[in-house]
Amino acid sequence: RGGGGGSGGDCNVSPEQEMTVRMEAVNTQPYFSLRLPVVVVPEGSSGAVVHGNALGVTAGTPEEDGEQTYAFALAGDPTRTAGLQPPGAGTQYLSSFTFYPNGTMAIAARRGVTGNFTVRVLMRDSGGTA
Repeated sequence: RGGGGGSGGDCNVSPEQEMTVRMEAVNTQPYFSLRLPVVVVPEGSSGAVVHGNALGVTAGTPEEDGEQTYAFALAGDPTRTAGLQPPGAGTQYLSSFTFYPNGTMAIAARRGVTGNFTVRVLMRDSGGTA
């Protein structure tokens, strides 16, 4: 039992404290897969366009799909070239590479380049709190 010591209150209980709790959505990792993992670009051509090369495109959960934007990015991997002529490394072999949000891919090689070049394509969404 508390005895006295307060202005009419219970001296065994602290004063109430107030706090704010903020509930934030968690950002789920975006996902897609490639329909064509090998794309042929004829030498000297204006390039190749592949419609729907990105399949199963999702920014995460259904809620995130409606709230987030996303974009594709390209990263060259110079350690995975095979017989490229002229020799060299990286994205210098490409004159253009675009991966549109609807999954269409457009790619063109620089003139005089032949052989295989492996690239990595990734998808980045507009965020959240993963």
